[in-house]
Amino acid sequence: FSGPVNIGNPTEVTVLEIAELIRDLAGSSAPIEFTAAAVDDPQRRCPDITLAQEQLGWEPTVEYHAGLATTLHWFRMTTGA
Repeated sequence: FSGPVNIGNPTEVTVLEIAELIRDLAGSSAPIEFTAAAVDDPQRRCPDITLAQEQLGWEPTVEYHAGLATTLHWFRMTTGA
């Protein structure tokens, strides 16, 4: 099989929800800054992973909360932050 395939978590979350989760996981109280969206910024972020499931037998096995926690831990370990 050849071609572009969407991968990701099919559970739709807002950018604000992700920013709040990252801030909470980091133990921060930093304010979240809002800026204007780019002209071509999609309003919905929910990949259709049907093609990945059917053609590649792939689906996510890690919830986004756990994935972000693991990423934050990795970042702290590699940067000393």
